[in-house]
Amino acid sequence: MDKQIDRSIYYSMLADKPGQAERLESENMFSLLKSNVLLVLKYALSQCQKEIATTPAENPYEINRACARSKFLQILVTNTDLVSVSFCVTELSLHPQLQHIYLDSLFTLVGDTHENGKLFQDRQVELFIKYDPERVLDFLRTASCFSYPKAYQLCSDKEMIPEMLYLLGKMGDTRKALYLIIEKVGDVHMAIDF
Repeated sequence: MDKQIDRSIYYSMLADKPGQAERLESENMFSLLKSNVLLVLKYALSQCQKEIATTPAENPYEINRACARSKFLQILVTNTDLVSVSFCVTELSLHPQLQHIYLDSLFTLVGDTHENGKLFQDRQVELFIKYDPERVLDFLRTASCFSYPKAYQLCSDKEMIPEMLYLLGKMGDTRKALYLIIEKVGDVHMAIDF
């Protein structure tokens, strides 16, 4: 019977039928997650796209945020004993948007406390810059296990001035930060306050 339910949920996700996260949870079919991480994320994204299509979002990054908060992502992130963070990140390596959504969901739900999640914070900086640049500074302020110089280089490549200033402050490079404020921002009062 379990095999039939497992297949039914699997094919329903392939057919993009709504309500499969609730069904997976009510039928206690969490074993389906491990062998179908990519399908689960694609399904969750598709469902979020349909939901957002009915209520147009003002923010182009809202689809990723909504998906990261979705029921399937909550199930996946709260069951890291069945499907490890490393496994999910590896499975999603060819799908960076889905990898971002998964890691964002993990960080949002458990913060900076999940040991395996900490291993991927350098990757998260890259993904936030590409898929949700408005939240990069918040992530940098909250996360603790990423390389400041690497994050600075990534932000510098995209000329993300507030993020660069924050990272320069964390690295103790006030001279470079002041230069950046005066030359790029052109705000002497900001330089004095810094």
